[in-house]
Amino acid sequence: MKKLDLHGKRHDSVETEVTNFILMNDLPVEVITGDSQRMRKIVYKAASQHGLAAHPKGLNNYGSLVIVEKSNYCFYCECDPCDCHWGDY
Repeated sequence: MKKLDLHGKRHDSVETEVTNFILMNDLPVEVITGDSQRMRKIVYKAASQHGLAAHPKGLNNYGSLVIVEKSNYCFYCECDPCDCHWGDY
């Protein structure tokens, strides 16, 4: 899985960089945002604008988001459709 690390990037240039990264690579891809809630919101927005879903890489790792095709499959409870609602991003 390809990774994009946003550490040290300026917020005003990130949306374009994330969009280009998503469109130029095969899914799933990983975007490392670090602790910045604003950066995570930008990544969620970019994914949503292209009909994709983003979710944290793990239950304890919110600083890394995985972008995938939108589906009802839940990466947390591994059910389709999701019963735990963790996958509702």
